[in-house]
Amino acid sequence: MPVTYRIEKARRLLVLTATGVVTASEVREWRQALGRDPDFAPDHRALFDGTAVTKFDLSTDDVYAIVAAPLFARNARRAFVATNRLGFGLARMFESLRAMKGETGIRVFSSREQAMAWLESPPGDSAHPFG
Repeated sequence: MPVTYRIEKARRLLVLTATGVVTASEVREWRQALGRDPDFAPDHRALFDGTAVTKFDLSTDDVYAIVAAPLFARNARRAFVATNRLGFGLARMFESLRAMKGETGIRVFSSREQAMAWLESPPGDSAHPFG
């Protein structure tokens, strides 16, 4: 399966890695698995690494469905890493849609290092990485 995750319980960090072609059904499956995982808490920080994704097979309706069913607390920090235009655009779309629902802790980055630096920064540091 091209979407996998691990929970670093001591760090309260979820690391999700996606590779290859990512489909809407796979996203639903990992979200369901995460929701049932006893080690997951909605206030965990999360790193979504999409740098190895070659294609997203997600419609706009799929993205709206994902946005409509939040897993995380409103202020939980979530960093998306994308290195191609489509991945970056989908992550920004998700960020914008969740922001309209009052969520403040989602950012999109072009490198894993930038994303981890932001995730590990003090909670008051909410500056967007691109200004």
